[in-house]
Amino acid sequence: MDVLTLSIGMLSIAFGSATHLLRIKSPETVGRLGSMRARFGDRAGMAVHFIAYTLMPLLFGILLLAAGSRGHALF
Repeated sequence: MDVLTLSIGMLSIAFGSATHLLRIKSPETVGRLGSMRARFGDRAGMAVHFIAYTLMPLLFGILLLAAGSRGHALF
């Protein structure tokens, strides 16, 4: 197990989860969401924000956890 890779994976998952919860509970506190909604429209702005700030960090974190648990050091 590589501790650094596992730690960064957990932080990435925590970031993606926190962003998702903040967007659901109080979207006005999420800084970039307002500008993305203004630029792309409500629906597309929410989709772009979801992909960039929730989906990608969650997938990256899962990949890092899988690699770190197998002993691969990615950093």
